[in-house]
Amino acid sequence: MAAIAQGTFGASVTISVVKPTISKAVRIVLTDPSGNVINSVDYTNATAKDGQPVGTLDGTTWKLAAADSTAIQAKLVDALKGTGHALSANNTLTADQQALIAQTTFGNQVSVKTVAANPVKDNEVQLSFVDQQGTSLGTTTLTKAATDKTALETIKAASGSDPTSTNSATLKAAYDALLTKAGVKGYYTTDLTADQLKANLAALNAAAFGQSVKLVVAKIPVKALASSFTFFDHAKQDIWNYKDFPINYLEDANGKRDSDTNFSKQLMTDTNLNGYAGNVVSDASVNNALKAQHLDTIYYAAKDDGWWAAAGTHLASGDFGTNGSLFADSMKGKTIYVYKVTLTAKANDNTVALDQKGNLDTPLLDKDGNVTIADAPVKVGLKYTQVSGAPKKVTLDDAKFGAKSLASFYNN
Repeated sequence: MAAIAQGTFGASVTISVVKPTISKAVRIVLTDPSGNVINSVDYTNATAKDGQPVGTLDGTTWKLAAADSTAIQAKLVDALKGTGHALSANNTLTADQQALIAQTTFGNQVSVKTVAANPVKDNEVQLSFVDQQGTSLGTTTLTKAATDKTALETIKAASGSDPTSTNSATLKAAYDALLTKAGVKGYYTTDLTADQLKANLAALNAAAFGQSVKLVVAKIPVKALASSFTFFDHAKQDIWNYKDFPINYLEDANGKRDSDTNFSKQLMTDTNLNGYAGNVVSDASVNNALKAQHLDTIYYAAKDDGWWAAAGTHLASGDFGTNGSLFADSMKGKTIYVYKVTLTAKANDNTVALDQKGNLDTPLLDKDGNVTIADAPVKVGLKYTQVSGAPKKVTLDDAKFGAKSLASFYNN
């Protein structure tokens, strides 16, 4: 950085570089015929040692062992899938490519040039999509229509719009159509830099039949459906009414105990509840997330300090042990109530509700059992209901004090 800062226009600056070291592996970098990086693969074997060549020298020819050749070729062919490139005409390692890899030492890297899998014909134009780091994502080859005079006309027709437009909505629609043709999902133009958009525009305007056009696209950011989850026991308050009692410390179906905040974070990142803005999350996805995070059934406990010898204060983290025992020593001899509650997401049901400042009346899922992921995540309240039967009342004598989970109290 200092060398560059001291440089002057019209002069040159020398920068020292080092080879990347990949411990006990050789990195094989795959490039297109022009030298652009497509993908890379790290290869190692049981005898790999840094500084040792991958292959052996047979006279004046470097060769790979049969097992190494087979394994490396399989990895490289897999890395080239969907890129529009191949190792060779029949997608196998050539003798020259094998020799390059064989003489490379473990801990270093080697570049292997590929060929176009399906050369672009004189009446075709190929679109090759890469991400912002230059990694190949996929290609589509478009065929000239009888009335097309330029390759750009063919591209515009395939897009159903205009990928050279300065209107963001028009540009997005055009690229969406072209990316779909290339089988590329999860990318768009919205987050491209001004220079990347300018380069794409220049490439499209210079498009010609019989050639490939490289276009840069950006990864669509993944959005979370929810910014938080709160947990409640939707229990009877009296003969006529129900009340949602907050559960701040709980045990999941797998016997893990933690705060509602930490379980909320765990659920927020579940892949069933994440996607791109505009994606739909169904009731089945919500239930899959609850099950995957072991939160479809949960347990919690309360002290025997309520009115008329009933459950009162919920047990918090400090009431549980940290030395292998379920409970803290202060709980010996105390009487507690153990609750088992479950939840199933349903269409148009406020069991899973928007948590609007404590108001849990609005169902998260519509009449079809769906909710759309928005740019801004929402707060969600989960209203569990007790399984049939009353909570279990337990006095923590010496025998019961050694239990390992709340579930063991309730289910046994």
